[in-house]
Amino acid sequence: MQAQINSWSPALLANQMKRGRMEYVGLASRALVVGIFIAAMAKARSRKDLLSFVDSIREFRLVPPALVWPTAILVIVGEVAVVFTLILPGFGVAGFVMAATMLAVFTVTALLTTLRGRRVPCRCFGRSVTPIGPTHVWRNATLLTVALIGAAVPSAGQFQVAGVIVSLIAASAGTIVMLFLADFVSLFSTQ
Repeated sequence: MQAQINSWSPALLANQMKRGRMEYVGLASRALVVGIFIAAMAKARSRKDLLSFVDSIREFRLVPPALVWPTAILVIVGEVAVVFTLILPGFGVAGFVMAATMLAVFTVTALLTTLRGRRVPCRCFGRSVTPIGPTHVWRNATLLTVALIGAAVPSAGQFQVAGVIVSLIAASAGTIVMLFLADFVSLFSTQ
């Protein structure tokens, strides 16, 4: 029993991080956040999608009407910046910090909208009729956690092909679950 307790010690975890074992967690975090932020750009793929996104920001009633359009543009530019900083070498931590900042704002927005009882469709990834609710809060909080983990662990170095494949499969599965979480929950909801 003592060996099992010691195997999970902070010192061992720090040693594994030094040896590169955590780099795969960083890689998976990076791939998942990039996937989510690329998918989020769907809100700008057409004029109609962009106007729907702007309307959803207006319906949140969290920014003054004069700041609705600037907020929409800032969100889209921020999402593009996150993707590029996470893809380009040497900017990973900055990309994760930007992603975490944006995800914290998205989480608070979803939480306030839910607590205020507003039935505003989430247009985070383009067209959607599903109103923001607790599922969106949990999704955004989970993504925030992933971004914070990504910032904390290394995601560059010597990789083995098998580890990269497993990391990318995990990130792809996580991205799909996060993108369709509200749909999955509503599908199995008893309401």
